[in-house]
Amino acid sequence: METKNFLRMKEGDGEFSYAQNSTLQGRILDQVSKPLIKYAIRSLLSNDNNTHFLEIFNVADLGCGVGSSPISFISYVIDTINEIYKDLKLDNSQVPKINMWMNDLPSNDFKLLFQNLKKLEESKGDDCITSCLFMGVYGSFYNRLFPQNFLHLVHSNYALHWLSRVPPSIYNESRRSKNNGKMIVCETSPREVVKAYRAQFHKDFSQFLECRSCEIVSNGYMVLTIVGSPSMVPHHPCSARLLCKVMDNLVSKRLIKEEKAKSFDLPLHYPSKEEIESTIKKEGSFTIEKLETLYDCFAKEINDIEAKAISSANSIRASIEVLVCYHFGEHICDLFFDELVRVTIQHFYNEPNASVELFNIVVMLRRKID
Repeated sequence: METKNFLRMKEGDGEFSYAQNSTLQGRILDQVSKPLIKYAIRSLLSNDNNTHFLEIFNVADLGCGVGSSPISFISYVIDTINEIYKDLKLDNSQVPKINMWMNDLPSNDFKLLFQNLKKLEESKGDDCITSCLFMGVYGSFYNRLFPQNFLHLVHSNYALHWLSRVPPSIYNESRRSKNNGKMIVCETSPREVVKAYRAQFHKDFSQFLECRSCEIVSNGYMVLTIVGSPSMVPHHPCSARLLCKVMDNLVSKRLIKEEKAKSFDLPLHYPSKEEIESTIKKEGSFTIEKLETLYDCFAKEINDIEAKAISSANSIRASIEVLVCYHFGEHICDLFFDELVRVTIQHFYNEPNASVELFNIVVMLRRKID
């Protein structure tokens, strides 16, 4: 089944919500993405491009989710444009209006997102010389979402590692997974499973680029942050190893069936920078202006071991709870994530310097001139 039919991050602003458990995403945005976003905006609105007389500046946040990260991105775009035009000493009539298009799947918590956007709008006050309109756009970013030559800047943060579906070819004729309960590609995955996931990513990311090539103006920019892999060699990230341990424990306690555990495959692929570069070059609509990589980990700011473990487990839960409930049933959800907390605490105590680490790839693309 395609993920657009059921995938969403944990809604609301409660203890296990994505809004409360996406600190890492915001940190990568602040450290790496924002300088690239500022460069892109200044380039688009520079005197050399003669575009500082644009009436409308269209910006899209694709797979926006909810919480502090999309709010921080929007606020930064507004502040950057405000700063540019204050430096130019132009009056309000010469400043473009910002149309901010917030995209995610229909099941996203758009209600909370727009409540937070209302607070942001009120906080900007009279000092802001540019105005911003906020619009929601539901649908998969693997499809067309906007008119031709419409967008100036596209941003996506922690979304493109989600595939449109689990590759169908990893299942045999009896619908048993060939990945044997590993959930995503790892060191022990059969070669055909590795090949299937890479092919699915290439197909999905190519489709994403093709759609955006129609929607973005010539010389327009994209800044994309993707959870990736440090090399082409398959490896099992810590979060997936912890989840496998959870399932082993629940199977041994006879809380879930082994067959059910071994058929839990996630529509996730952590691509290497080589995979990303190759797909971009092959699709051909964009040039790679900048590509940066860095490691970071959940709960980096927390020192207490148990608190760090609980926060890390909650971050994982916020992203995959809906998939766990969909596969195993609502009745198993709290048991599953209570076990994840116990396993993560044990992981931190057994390895004092351990972390739940992610490898991040941030790429800035520029639309080629037609």
